[in-house]
Amino acid sequence: MVLGAGLLGGLSVHASEGAPEQAAIPERELRRDRPENPEHAFLMREAYEAIGRNELQGAIRVLREILRDTPRDKSARFALATVLIKMQRYREAIRILEPMTQEFPEDYTIFNNLAWIYAASSDVTVRDGNRAVELARKSLLMQPNDYHVWNTLSEAYYISGDYERAHRASQQALIMANRFNAPRERIQEYREQAEKCRRAHQAMSILE
Repeated sequence: MVLGAGLLGGLSVHASEGAPEQAAIPERELRRDRPENPEHAFLMREAYEAIGRNELQGAIRVLREILRDTPRDKSARFALATVLIKMQRYREAIRILEPMTQEFPEDYTIFNNLAWIYAASSDVTVRDGNRAVELARKSLLMQPNDYHVWNTLSEAYYISGDYERAHRASQQALIMANRFNAPRERIQEYREQAEKCRRAHQAMSILE
């Protein structure tokens, strides 16, 4: 990513060193759980507009205002976590998303974005290859046709040192991205990811 080739949410954030620049899930996915409270719906629009202007602190203030009234609001929590990832405040984002995997076990976007943090965080102390693979695989089982998820799984395998699986997942991400007419820059990012994984797999094969 200048954010995330694997992230879902329509925002841009920084990926780990060596990970391709990527873009999140389409914005319609980020907005799909609309607040029932009209005032909160207005505030959510305000937050998205602030994000669009890259006024991230302002977006956080608005989202926290919603969460003061309705602390379990799904869309506000997911949006807040996505903004925090963009700001590289990964541990705060994890504290939001980890409980949401229990509350919303059928929402693949939550699993995917959490996996992306563990796989591609620019803070190496946050990375956790095993957890990233676990979450990405669960996300893939729920949504096997989303190229973001395949790319997340590729990066998860890559940081875990499983370069053969990383390469296979990266190839699938590229196939899916072409099939669903992903933006040109996304497809280029996935080509770079596939090449990175291919080189690593080839080097490891020579050593073995």
